[in-house]
Amino acid sequence: MSEEAPIETEDPQDLTEELEADEVPSLQLDGAITLVILLGSLGLLAHSLRVDTVMLGNSADPGPRFWPHLILGVIAVSAVLNLGIIYKRYGQESVLLVPTKSVITEGFNRRFRDLSTEEWEFYGIIVATAVYLIFLSRVGYLLTTPLYLFAFGWILKYRRPLVLGVTSLIVSTGIFVAFRIYMNIALPYGDGIFRSFHLAVEALF
Repeated sequence: MSEEAPIETEDPQDLTEELEADEVPSLQLDGAITLVILLGSLGLLAHSLRVDTVMLGNSADPGPRFWPHLILGVIAVSAVLNLGIIYKRYGQESVLLVPTKSVITEGFNRRFRDLSTEEWEFYGIIVATAVYLIFLSRVGYLLTTPLYLFAFGWILKYRRPLVLGVTSLIVSTGIFVAFRIYMNIALPYGDGIFRSFHLAVEALF
């Protein structure tokens, strides 16, 4: 009776080295991103509580704060649950959720090396969204949203400026009218002259 050949087992270190090229999943990075999302949602929630709002319609109208509060609350709860899952996966190991500077630097360099076209589009959309959110409350919905939609389509390689511009204006105006007229929710009007512009547009409907 011939002896069975011994089963070869791979060294865990070799497995780690194989995964490094594809970026080994990091609980530290997951925890850091979740903390940023949690703190961001709580910060926006706290800020929204200090913004003066006007109740529209009858007493059954939840007001313009309702949906932002609901969405931010769901995001915050989800982040807390995800932190719990991450902590459970750590088990009893004494490892910090926040990564060290070297971990961040190495992961950043590895992540942004040799990006594909789709990945550049993805990060371009993130940057455009961040800029849009920064100027939304100051400039107002009707002036920032068409530009954002135009940039969104341009980043995705849609190269028909006239069609893209007209579509962005129609979609933005349609959403503005639907929220203000039919749902009694006032989207950001901006400050100063920008607010006057939004009030003038609102008067048309």
